[in-house]
Amino acid sequence: MTAIENQWISFFDKQPEDGQGIWYYGHSIGVGCGEYCSSPGDPAELDVILKHESLGFIDRLTAPWWMIDDGVMDRPTKKPSRPVPPDYPSG
Repeated sequence: MTAIENQWISFFDKQPEDGQGIWYYGHSIGVGCGEYCSSPGDPAELDVILKHESLGFIDRLTAPWWMIDDGVMDRPTKKPSRPVPPDYPSG
């Protein structure tokens, strides 16, 4: 695993590839696994995460952190150093 594969990354700094398996983190929801889905050009479907552990999806405002899920790694237990990234939109 490279260093980036086991670090939390801000969704507002870098996005996963469309269809990529990821771990996501949100301060109010904790850690989950899912699949990143991007629909460029479709204003109704902007950057969502399809949840694998329960039905539904979430957006990057709810879960602003992500890391690569290589399919082998155990569920991350270390939280990001901040509840939201420094580039999280405000207002």
